[in-house]
Amino acid sequence: MSSNLISTLRNIAAKPNASATTKLITARRICRVFVRRLDSIQIERRAILREAAKLEAFLPFTRKAIAGLERRAEEHREAERSEARSELIGFGMSLLVDVEGLADALGFDRLCDVLSVSSVHREQARQDGDASIYNLTMTLNLEESAGRKREEFDDGGPLLHAFVPIVMNAYDNRPDLLEAAKLELAQQRRPKLRVVRNAGEAWPL
Repeated sequence: MSSNLISTLRNIAAKPNASATTKLITARRICRVFVRRLDSIQIERRAILREAAKLEAFLPFTRKAIAGLERRAEEHREAERSEARSELIGFGMSLLVDVEGLADALGFDRLCDVLSVSSVHREQARQDGDASIYNLTMTLNLEESAGRKREEFDDGGPLLHAFVPIVMNAYDNRPDLLEAAKLELAQQRRPKLRVVRNAGEAWPL
C-alpha cells in the first residue's frame, strides 16, 4: 500500500502544472512514509535484541545464540531500511538548497501553512529572518508545531528526518559537506523535485 501511495504522490508532483504547494506537500507525505517505515524496522529490531538480552542470564552457554540474534537484528529488513534512508536523504539534499525555489514561490506565510507552523512560532520565525525550508524544519524545528502544546517538542516532522543524517555527517566527518551539496545542486538547471537514489549511503539515519 505505501509503495503505491509513494508512486501516486510522485506522479502528482511530477506534473508540469504542479504548484509549489503541491510539490512540498507531496514531498512531506512521501518522507513521512519512509520515516514510518524506518520506525517500524527499528521497533522490530529492538524486539529481536530484547530476546537476545533475555539470554544473557544464561551466559556463557547462550553466547552463540545471543550472537545469532544480534546478527539477525542487524540484518533484519536491511535492504528496505537502506532504500528508505537513501530516499529520505535524497529529499533532504534537494530541499536543503531548494533548487526549485519552493520557499520563494510560496512566501513566508504559505510556507508556514504547508509546514504546519503554529501562529506563535511563526512570529518567532519571522523575526529570525531566515524563511528557508531548512531553517524552519531543521534549525528551528517548527514543522508541525501547530499540533504541539506550547513549548512542547517531539521528534519533529518528516522533513526534519530528511535533514538530520545530512547534518550529522557534515559535522562528524566533513565540515564542508553542506556547502559542497549546495554548490552541486545550485548548478543544476532547476531539476524537478525527485528522490536521488543511493545519495545517502554514507549518511546513516
